[in-house]
Amino acid sequence: MKALIIVDMLKDFVDGKLANPKAQEMIPPLQRLLDHAREDGWVVVFSNDAHQPGDPELQVWGEHAMAGDPGAEVIEELTPREGEIISAKRSYGAFDGTGLDEQLRERG
Repeated sequence: MKALIIVDMLKDFVDGKLANPKAQEMIPPLQRLLDHAREDGWVVVFSNDAHQPGDPELQVWGEHAMAGDPGAEVIEELTPREGEIISAKRSYGAFDGTGLDEQLRERG
């Protein structure tokens, strides 16, 4: 099984509160890679910040990508499809306390 894990391509990071111009440049190559992964039957994962008040990361970066807020949504250009994994994270690591490892193992 192959998997593509796209991390933090969220509205707050691409054109919102913590926008980074380099993120805009990454969209076209990510779209091509995502299209390839989908066509080839890879498991597709979106690992996204989904912070709660009091998360330690907020002390460093300020409030961003808060769970349930529009800024925590994947950008429209990479919209997740039904059946793809959306893995919420509250710190930097995609695998730290998210259950993503287990979800990927279940899919082989």
